[in-house]
Amino acid sequence: MKKTLLAIVAVAFISFSLAACGTPETSSSAGESTDTSSTVQETEESEAPEESSASSAVQSAEESEVPSESSASESGEVQSSGEVGDYTVAIQDCTFGKDYEGKKMIVVKYDFTNNSAEGAVPLTALNAKAFQDGVELDRAISIDPDVYDAGIAQKEVKPGATLAGCQAAFVLDSESPVQFEVSLLISFNDAQSLTKEFPVA
Repeated sequence: MKKTLLAIVAVAFISFSLAACGTPETSSSAGESTDTSSTVQETEESEAPEESSASSAVQSAEESEVPSESSASESGEVQSSGEVGDYTVAIQDCTFGKDYEGKKMIVVKYDFTNNSAEGAVPLTALNAKAFQDGVELDRAISIDPDVYDAGIAQKEVKPGATLAGCQAAFVLDSESPVQFEVSLLISFNDAQSLTKEFPVA
């Protein structure tokens, strides 16, 4: 009877010992699995900023390649030659003289090219003005064609032809610089104008 009892106790003890030995392996495996998951997660997190930085760099490069719209359309550069409606105008030089009353005047010369399909007269196609200190000057009248020849701008210009040396004269109010401006005689677009400044000699 005692032997049988001892045998049962021994079997129970061996079984308990085996169960205790198997538990750490399971815990160790679970720990290894947890460590592996943490390592993978940390690797993914460390790679995410690199991908974000690369994406930001590509986006910045693309944005830098896009040309600025304001550099060409908003330059504000004053032009003295170019297109005015259906015509091409090039403001040239100026001379000074006296009008029929003996007042000092400025005579501005410009070239006129007719790009339209019909004949055009510069005097009636364009609106030529001159300003001093922001105030418009009066037109000058001269009886000396060597000083001011108003008839040139009254000539008809056929399509595709150019008339050089058109003249416009104005009576000076002071010794301030003169701003000469050419636009269409009838226009709803103020941007279609040319300007050139002349010092008074």
